[in-house]
Amino acid sequence: MVQHKVKVDRLLNIPRVLEALSQEDFRRLREWFAQKDWEIWDKQIEVDSANGKLDFLLEEAMTAKSQGKLGNRLNHILLWTHA
Repeated sequence: MVQHKVKVDRLLNIPRVLEALSQEDFRRLREWFAQKDWEIWDKQIEVDSANGKLDFLLEEAMTAKSQGKLGNRLNHILLWTHA
């Protein structure tokens, strides 16, 4: 129970700590959060792809390709990912 209180106290201090940051440190923190967010998103995409959760997107793209609905740029991407 004491450990939980310590964690809560730390969380409650976050706004105070953030407001004390210089503009430059705050900018760096925002960049770090953005990068971290992209890393988490990329990992989730990799997991979803490996588990077949994104297969429907490839199927939709392949259907669009067979119907001539893809531009050259997307066609090249499909050829690269489907190879």
